[in-house]
Amino acid sequence: MGGGPYDFDFRWPDTASNPVVTNTSPRKLALGPAEYLIERHQGKTNVLWCDGHVKATSLDFLARKNKQDVMFAFTIQDDANQ
Repeated sequence: MGGGPYDFDFRWPDTASNPVVTNTSPRKLALGPAEYLIERHQGKTNVLWCDGHVKATSLDFLARKNKQDVMFAFTIQDDANQ
């Protein structure tokens, strides 16, 4: 597993075990105590997208799910059915 305050990646075992956004301060998109993304500056986290651009993004945006209940921002699954 990756994630945490000093890692530069985040992944989880499969798309069925979606992480959740915590209500802590600062908020985290977490699977467990050591696997998470954290919102920092202005409630956002920096994301390097596959096309090479970087953007400050909210956890709510990353946690969106499609009709198949999959967080499509993290997968290559069909996201046309958002």
